[in-house]
Amino acid sequence: MKQKHRSVVFQAILAAVRSHPFSAVSMIVSIIGCIVAGLIPPLLMEQIINQILDGNMDVMGLCILWITISIAGCILEACREGAIIITGQHVLYHLRSALLNKLKVLDTAYFDQHGAGEISSIIISDTDSAGTVFTGGIVSMVADACSLIGILFVIGVKSTGLFLLVVCVLPLVALYTRKVQKKMLVSQKENRQAVSESAAILPETRQTYETVYGYQAQPYMEKRFDRTIEKGYAALRHVSFYDAVYSPVIVTVSSLLTGVMMCLIAGVTGMTALFGVSAGTGVALMTYITKIFDPIESLGKEIQAIQEAQAAFCRLNDFMALPEKRTSDTAILPYTHQIEMSHVSFGYTDGQPVLHDFSMSVDKGQHIIVTGRTGSGKSTLFALMQGMYEPQSGMILVEGRNPYGLSEKDRRELFGVVEQKTALIEGNLRVQLTLHRLEIHDETLVSALRTVGLYDWYTGLPDGLDTEKDQLQLSDGQLQLLSIARAIVCNPRILLMDEMNASIDASTEQMVNQALQKVAEGRTVISIAHRRNVFENETVIDLQSIAQMHGFPYNLTEMR
Repeated sequence: MKQKHRSVVFQAILAAVRSHPFSAVSMIVSIIGCIVAGLIPPLLMEQIINQILDGNMDVMGLCILWITISIAGCILEACREGAIIITGQHVLYHLRSALLNKLKVLDTAYFDQHGAGEISSIIISDTDSAGTVFTGGIVSMVADACSLIGILFVIGVKSTGLFLLVVCVLPLVALYTRKVQKKMLVSQKENRQAVSESAAILPETRQTYETVYGYQAQPYMEKRFDRTIEKGYAALRHVSFYDAVYSPVIVTVSSLLTGVMMCLIAGVTGMTALFGVSAGTGVALMTYITKIFDPIESLGKEIQAIQEAQAAFCRLNDFMALPEKRTSDTAILPYTHQIEMSHVSFGYTDGQPVLHDFSMSVDKGQHIIVTGRTGSGKSTLFALMQGMYEPQSGMILVEGRNPYGLSEKDRRELFGVVEQKTALIEGNLRVQLTLHRLEIHDETLVSALRTVGLYDWYTGLPDGLDTEKDQLQLSDGQLQLLSIARAIVCNPRILLMDEMNASIDASTEQMVNQALQKVAEGRTVISIAHRRNVFENETVIDLQSIAQMHGFPYNLTEMR
């Protein structure tokens, strides 16, 4: 798996080139054009100066050609930058698409072990860094390398001595550049880690702000956040230091090299054959000396993006190498009960089982109440039934199929889930009910609202099903009823309800129970509840009693 996803950025580059070949070709052509346009003007200047010194003043054609190529170089430079940016956006699109596709096939356990801030940092920040290094790092470095080779070739043809001098200096500059790269890479990784930690703290603080204020825990949260900020600040301070000292060193080396060249050309005894050049050639060579350090100086500006992206590449590759949800056999097996759990054992972490050798069966149309102390495994039981997790041992069958291997479409049509706390998403009332399932008709939505007792409320909305989220103005009871309506719009055969009456008052609970009586007709209903007698002829499963009979204290091992 790791080998398959080791070059996720490279795969995104290939996908971008295949899907948008014109942009890639335009980028390559413009880069080559810029390199050629950068090499020709100094050669033309050499001819102009030499002819003037020889007394030939007919250089108007060469001057016009010099101006034309210089202007063409500027135009090609603009085209190159535009082509690089466009191609970079294509690469970023394919990279982020690959990450989102990976996110959809990850096992549920990954989301238990990683916070929303950490996941968002990978999908957003790290992919942005990868896209930045393509537009401002890798492509520019390739172009600079080609330009460097071209300049060295011209210098070698014009002056052997200067070529040898430059070749002796460049390895020292390369070693210095590599040293700075290593230092900046370490600091950049520390910064990425600090950013990830900060991103994880923010949503956690938002979710627990009432508790933080209620228990006067602001100083603790402030210190915790300050530590991550200081860690990132220290790392960026090191990055800024290396970035600041790199360019001045390169400029100084360039100036010294030009000065040494001029002294040797000016008349050092015995150096005429090696360094002796005409005045025009000397001007051209000085221009090339400046140009040869331009790409090297640019590396100082590109190193930060490259090092940041290298740290991001590690995180992206690690993310793509995560184990995916295993494919299970979805064949329909012979079954006696609608839901069958046989000798199921499961734990979120090794050595800490939540359910141990647990068995139960539910017949079609049966109403089950699952009770037990907090931590006894009630929510875990629901998660296993829905196929969110695969048990470590034992077998689960829902209508003869392994729920872990069901497609999302099949799972949505099989299960309707009413959660303890209903979360509204961005969008209108139609979106709240369908969760973007476009095949559900409006008549079905209105019927579901009528079934749960929200039809009168619905008729008072300004725009009906098109009423936006901010205009719904739902009470706690209406929010629970809306959650029930959302669960039944796909006409599921099994309803799972997770302590939905735990946070509402008695009068609201009576209204919700009446709606439950209606939607439960003809369906299998399994509820987590501390209070019984929600339905007639209900069957109670007390997980705590079962655990005690087996000598297995579930409540001590599950803290969910």
